[in-house]
Amino acid sequence: AMGAEAWAGELAAWCARRGRPFLLTSSVMVFEGRPGPHRPDDPASTTDGYGAYKARCEAAVRAAHPAAIVA
Repeated sequence: AMGAEAWAGELAAWCARRGRPFLLTSSVMVFEGRPGPHRPDDPASTTDGYGAYKARCEAAVRAAHPAAIVA
């Protein structure tokens, strides 16, 4: 569990400053539950509260650590 999306960004930034990898496990709910495969550059498309939360976590992580892996 990540907690607030700001926390996901802080953890990713901590790793980025130290040259460490970061992996965020997201959710298919970011894509309204549509089955994949999904590409890293596919835009989020959700109206669900949980999916929107996970999309915000993804954005915070990518902003803080461009080399992070979002799975």
